[in-house]
Amino acid sequence: MTQPKISYIQEFILDKNSVQLFPASVGEVISNDDQRRIDKNPDMTFGEFTQIKNFAKQDKYSVSIEDNSGGIQYMTILAKGDFNGDQVEDLLLSVNNQVKEGTYNTYNLYVLTKTTQNGLWKIINSYPKKYKNLR
Repeated sequence: MTQPKISYIQEFILDKNSVQLFPASVGEVISNDDQRRIDKNPDMTFGEFTQIKNFAKQDKYSVSIEDNSGGIQYMTILAKGDFNGDQVEDLLLSVNNQVKEGTYNTYNLYVLTKTTQNGLWKIINSYPKKYKNLR
């Protein structure tokens, strides 16, 4: 990781409004239909993909989100820095997806960036790689 020269996220605050602007793929994508919906609209935001039922700020860097389908997402900012060497500050986000009724549970890391002040969030990288074989 290198020191960024430009930042469009320096003033970023993790709250209900900002989370809704993340890419839809950071949400709870548990079916082929969910993935196809995102694939048809790659600029879809988390707020367009997920109907937030309850939102709680845990601390400055963490939130929990319950959606209307019984899913729960725990999002935490782990770090900021230039993760891909383009001299623009990026965000490392941890997302834990669960369901209230069942055993579904995933942990994902996303490197997100914005290349303009009012631009869309983009996923630079994700770990593990998600849904590569869905058709």
